[in-house]
Amino acid sequence: MAGNVIISDAKNLKNASIVDNDSLKVISSAVPVFGEQTKQIAYRDYFRNSAGSQNMNIVGSLAAPVDFNILAHTGACDRYIKSISFELLGTNATLSQFGSITALTNGVDILYFNPDVEGGFVNISLEGLKTNWEILRLCKGDPAFGNGTNAFRASNVVGNNDAFIPFLDINVVFGLVNGIRLRAGTNDKIVIRINDNLSTVTGFTAIGSGFDRLSIG
Repeated sequence: MAGNVIISDAKNLKNASIVDNDSLKVISSAVPVFGEQTKQIAYRDYFRNSAGSQNMNIVGSLAAPVDFNILAHTGACDRYIKSISFELLGTNATLSQFGSITALTNGVDILYFNPDVEGGFVNISLEGLKTNWEILRLCKGDPAFGNGTNAFRASNVVGNNDAFIPFLDINVVFGLVNGIRLRAGTNDKIVIRINDNLSTVTGFTAIGSGFDRLSIG
């Protein structure tokens, strides 16, 4: 026969309560516990190539692709990427172009590498992102502003250059509340792979944001 269990606060002798549906009554506090050990560190950085550059308007090809990466933490921290913010510069660019040049032949790949995945990686971009619209479609049209020929296009972002600024919310698109996990000390990574000559694109960068989860606690 099971015995009764009472959960109480030893300091104030207050007992926890059970409410409808046999649930434990709790109240979420917006104020963190004072002195609690830090378990998360904010993370934000550009996708970078092996030389450390974030400028993805470079020459790539299927035979010689160029990778821009966000890597797993080299120490004991799991890294979670919750969003990717893109910037594609080009005056008077249209959705059917890439930046302000014609649609790409091969497309830009976005790859998530993890040995537990079948084949070792997931191609988030499917068959390659060849136009501004295909990147916006991946991002579910976020952010949505403007109309007609100016839809999704921000004016004078860098100097006189306009830009498409798609924002990929990993949770919204893929249902991963904490984002994509890059396991501590592994070869896990997220890659933006350039398979075309993008040297005439005015500007193309991407920033990954999330947090590093410390191994303590």
